[in-house]
Amino acid sequence: MTHLFWRISLGILKKIPQRSFRDRDHLRTKDGLYFTVVGNVHPSDRIIAYLKYYPNFNGGKVKNRVLKRAIKHYNVPNIIKTIEILEKKYPHYITSLEPYGFNFSAVPIEYLEEHFLPEKKLLELLETKNQDVLSQKAANLALRLSKECKLSIGNFGITGSILIGIHNPIFSDIDITVYGKESSIKVKETLLEIFKKNDEKIRRANGEFLSTIKKRFPYLNEKELKIFYQRKWNRGTFEGRFFSINPVRTEKETREKYGDLNYIQLDIVEIKAKVEDSSENMFIPAIYRVDNVNIIKGPNISGIEEIVSYDRNYGDVAEYGEKIICKGKLEKVIDNRINKTHYRVTIGSLKAKGTDYLKINV
Repeated sequence: MTHLFWRISLGILKKIPQRSFRDRDHLRTKDGLYFTVVGNVHPSDRIIAYLKYYPNFNGGKVKNRVLKRAIKHYNVPNIIKTIEILEKKYPHYITSLEPYGFNFSAVPIEYLEEHFLPEKKLLELLETKNQDVLSQKAANLALRLSKECKLSIGNFGITGSILIGIHNPIFSDIDITVYGKESSIKVKETLLEIFKKNDEKIRRANGEFLSTIKKRFPYLNEKELKIFYQRKWNRGTFEGRFFSINPVRTEKETREKYGDLNYIQLDIVEIKAKVEDSSENMFIPAIYRVDNVNIIKGPNISGIEEIVSYDRNYGDVAEYGEKIICKGKLEKVIDNRINKTHYRVTIGSLKAKGTDYLKINV
């Protein structure tokens, strides 16, 4: 692929109309806040997202135009802190998500200044000469995956701090997006093969990562943590720099529209179940269809059909046929399209405050 190809690709992309808001896109608001988009389903007048950076005020003024990081790790305790920041300083970003039955952060369309698209950022990096070392590594990793997977570079994007141009070339991570289910499966299979070959540039996340997750997941024992670690195909290092791969649904793969479903919030429950379908477990939300459900703690309710995780850590953990144990928020789901009701257990809810989990029953 020649430099001319990237020039043509970038020119074509600039002519494409802005698409809808996808998981892992970033937003900048008119008052200087940066948000990360959550999922692909949003109200017509605002975008569901969590606060990532906000101006660092000092004495009523922005201190050297420096941005303050609102969230270090994507988990519920950190998300709750971002909501508290917004409630105190920027309450217009907190809204009632009526179909879901709780309040959360969302960017009103009238406050949106810029919509950052990861796929556009990647092509810009490929087009621009004299990139900093981190941007160059990010672009090279995307190119390597594109070549190894035999996928168009248009299936990939660059998210995170590089996307909005505030990364630190010395210590920031590389965050890659992959668009579409088939593309994501190809990337997963390819990375697992690369990890087996002891590649000199792309390596599986090392023991330091394992020691980190021990602290972040106290509800998993050593055996469960080992399985959890082995399933983390989408995290590793490229030329010594940590990277993550983030599968994202396309618009064609997003069948639900905002308001199609209503969720009635119930109790925190703990269940045992068998995974019947894990084909949608790579995305946000990650979906596990289950059967043979047994209630360990909580109301004795039949009709639990799925486990859904908004916590990115529990994506791609369990596979078809495996027995799992799950703790999360029980929700009654009303499908307004077909007038049908079922139940689900949600991981990553504000109500559980980070005490929920999904693990293999070993």
